[in-house]
Parts: sequence; structure tokens; C-alpha cells
Amino acid sequence: MDSTIHSILNERLHDLEANFNSDVIFYYAPIANGLIKPFRDIIENLKTDGIVNTTIDYSKHSGWLVEVVEQLVNIIRQHYDEINLLF
Repeated sequence: MDSTIHSILNERLHDLEANFNSDVIFYYAPIANGLIKPFRDIIENLKTDGIVNTTIDYSKHSGWLVEVVEQLVNIIRQHYDEINLLF
């Protein structure tokens, strides 16, 4: 991803966080085995007090493993009261 796209994406994600009063997680890669621990570490570092919503945008729809997605959602549920999925 080049720096211009990265900059625009960060700006839009920040806008979503402000509009929904939520943490926003954007993931653009295949969902596969081996993702669980790094994802859990990211969620634990991201979680901030006072923000209870999570908006997840999985924008790449190929290569998903249902079992892995379920584990990712369960990790998020441990840290957030509400999860909003954007596809």
C-alpha cells in the first residue's frame, strides 16, 4: 500500500472512530491460521477505556477460514461490549 492510500485510509478510519465513538479495526489480508495470537495482541493494545463499540471492516472477502473468524470475534467480545461488522 503506498503512502497516499495509507494516509487517506487512516483519515477515513479516524473519521469513523469519531462518528461512531468506536475503535475501528481494518484488516486487509486473507484470514488464515496463525493469525490468532498477533490479532489478540493488537486488540489488547488497542482497547481503550470508555469506548465500548468496535467496528470491524474486513474488506478482503476471499480466503476466510470460518473457524479463525469465529476465534477473532471471540477475542473482540472479551474486550468490547458491542461489535459492528462492516463488509
